[in-house]
Amino acid sequence: MISLRAAAVRALLRLYTYPARKRHTSLSRTAKFKNDGYCPPAGYTYTRIYAANSAVDVISPPCARSGAAIVQFHGGGHTQGMNDMYRLVAARLAKMTDCAVYSIDYAAAEGLVFPSVHDECFAAYCALSQGALKGNRIIAIGDSFGANLMLSACLRLRDGGMSLPAAVICISPYVDMAASGASYEYNCRADPLYGLPKSQSYAQYSSAVRRISPYCGNTPKTQPLLSPAYGNFRGFPDMFVYVIEWVEQSPDEIIHKFDTRKNIVKRGSKLTVREGQTVVFCDNGTMADVFKPGMYKLDTDTLPILTALLSWAYAFESPFKSDIYFVSTRQFVNHKWGTATPVIINDSSLGAVRVRGYGTYSFRVSDAFTFLKELSGARPSFRTSDAEDYIRSMLVMGISDALGSCGIGVADMSANLIELSASVLKSLAPRFKALGMELSTFNFESLSLPPEVEKAIDENARLGVLRGNADLYARIARADAMVEAAKNPGAGSIVGAGLGLGIGADLGREITQSAAGGSTCPECGAQLPANAKFCPECGTSLSKSCPGCGARLSAGTKFCPECGAKIQ
Repeated sequence: MISLRAAAVRALLRLYTYPARKRHTSLSRTAKFKNDGYCPPAGYTYTRIYAANSAVDVISPPCARSGAAIVQFHGGGHTQGMNDMYRLVAARLAKMTDCAVYSIDYAAAEGLVFPSVHDECFAAYCALSQGALKGNRIIAIGDSFGANLMLSACLRLRDGGMSLPAAVICISPYVDMAASGASYEYNCRADPLYGLPKSQSYAQYSSAVRRISPYCGNTPKTQPLLSPAYGNFRGFPDMFVYVIEWVEQSPDEIIHKFDTRKNIVKRGSKLTVREGQTVVFCDNGTMADVFKPGMYKLDTDTLPILTALLSWAYAFESPFKSDIYFVSTRQFVNHKWGTATPVIINDSSLGAVRVRGYGTYSFRVSDAFTFLKELSGARPSFRTSDAEDYIRSMLVMGISDALGSCGIGVADMSANLIELSASVLKSLAPRFKALGMELSTFNFESLSLPPEVEKAIDENARLGVLRGNADLYARIARADAMVEAAKNPGAGSIVGAGLGLGIGADLGREITQSAAGGSTCPECGAQLPANAKFCPECGTSLSKSCPGCGARLSAGTKFCPECGAKIQ
């Protein structure tokens, strides 16, 4: 909700600037002062000089200091030239600083295309710095589109190896010609001129807010000289900033330190914390204030801890050099893990077994304070790659604990990967929390055993079906040993081969007989069907009588089940 006063101002501005908005032109175009012969404040001088092909308005205070000057790049887009409104601003700057103010009156008209205005301002600044202001300490100031022109000129100066201004001040800078910033959406109703009423949704009327200037022409709108927001400002002079924010440029950056060495923060500066971010203010290594997502005006009320630490005598009027850290709290997903060395697991059946594995994990920062203190420290930037080695070492410890305490045999682990993943996740949660992090997901993709262990498991599975028949199991085990012996070259290839074949034939008969569940005839040795009473080959009776009590006996009976007599 906006105040009644703000609503009235908005309505008046909309009414006053309706023709301009209809043509998508600048507010300053319709709100400008008419220059009918500018008259500077009493004691001030107003002159007009020329630099390169541009006129320059010079406003000097009564006692202008020597060796310093201000160069002003006024706003108004590419359609508004110098006027009394900007001369009024220049006079205020001169009064505040006791410096002469040089305002570049660049050509401005509809239909101009990049880089015409930028080239003119760059040439004018170079002419001033090498002519009338040579040897002076220059402070460059730009507002709105003027800040774009100024920063673009400074980029060209730096890249060309020329001297930069001693300081740079941006006021409401219009530096993203692509209109890509998130602020267009979350400020869409706050702007007094182009803000949307409640009846209009941003999704439907975003084009009325995100206006693309025809000045861009065919130039890519993210070209740094056209849109300095996309430029690299390394090597720049001190910059006064009114808005503190971080637009994530890299998907793997967890912490970004705002450069307060080059950016002077004062009372009233705006702090923008986007969703998925947390901001931490520090002073001399002491962590002070923390800000969750939202927009803040920095003053003694919003920074109580930092105010107390610094004991500011001027109630936050002076610039401060506190460290400002932006911490990304979003999920960092699909990171890989793997066991560089095997994990030793004590299995109840196989003893100590070496296990290898790999998979994926995801994590996020849950406590920015703790994360800065315990892991990242005072680094200007901290990325996922800086934490991966430490995280992997914690994962290996968690995996070892989980596999050792899960109660699942080594042979069954591959079939229980989901359960094992949940166990590792639970085991590692306290360790990650102690570092200000949360292990969001953990997954096993594979667990592998040494070849000899896999062979042993396969062998146990092969013989396991025979363990109910102890005699046959012993025979197979004995046969395996003999076959291995037959493979020994020292035993002789022919003998070994014959022994192996013989064992194989005998073993085959025994297995067949065992599988059939029968026996052999005591007279002819023929294979007998189960429960047979006579041999199908020789007719021998397979039933016997007890000599003691006469009870009928089955073949192979050694003692009478009726009287207990021993059968011969």
